[in-house]
Amino acid sequence: RQATVTLADTTAPGQAGAEDCTARGIAAWDAGDVATAAKHMRRALRRAPDFAPALLALRALLMAYPQLRRRSGGGGGGDATVAELLARVGALGGAQVGDGTRFIARLLGVSPDMPQGLSEALVQAQAVPPLAATHSAVLLAGLWAAIVEKRHDVSWRLFARAAEIGSICALYNLGVHFAREGPQQDFAHSARLFEQAASNGHMYAMYNLGVSYELGEGVPEDKQRAAQLYQQAADAGDACAMYVPLPV
Repeated sequence: RQATVTLADTTAPGQAGAEDCTARGIAAWDAGDVATAAKHMRRALRRAPDFAPALLALRALLMAYPQLRRRSGGGGGGDATVAELLARVGALGGAQVGDGTRFIARLLGVSPDMPQGLSEALVQAQAVPPLAATHSAVLLAGLWAAIVEKRHDVSWRLFARAAEIGSICALYNLGVHFAREGPQQDFAHSARLFEQAASNGHMYAMYNLGVSYELGEGVPEDKQRAAQLYQQAADAGDACAMYVPLPV
């Protein structure tokens, strides 16, 4: 399966290599081959260590697929990797962010000429990328809007779109959105989303659903069910769940 990304002739060699690897990783991820997807993202970061889309995509892969975290050291080591990737995204400067914006725009088929940022362009396009866009690409755009541009008004719609076309990680991120304080807070909806993601093996969704049951947020309080979910998340490799005191 070919990724539909056209690289600009003026792109630096390392940047071009990172974009190509990331696009190949997105295609592998969308096809269900997450191990190959992670390899491509790591190759992208060897070519351009500050290429933000690869940082975000690798972070999402490590969050969503426990087997990749175990290969990265498992447990606390995996959590440290996720945290490091997020910190590196936060430390990027304007040039790297601009490169990432243009890459994601091309991946989604929207205009790369957007000095105001990717999120603004997606707002103008009603935040619904073309039907041909893969769920992994739409998820990446949602993560970009939420983490890089702080546009939660856009990111939740992208997560919803990605979930609609098959992304389990997007279900989890959408659940996090509806659990956040704000006008859209809806614990019942959030718990349903965590339930869907957890039933598909997403360990952070297992943990968050456990919190929902422990606190009675959106679901009836059930500490026994919470303890079961924490144990499931710990068995899957979530370090936070390994050390959480079990509710009694």
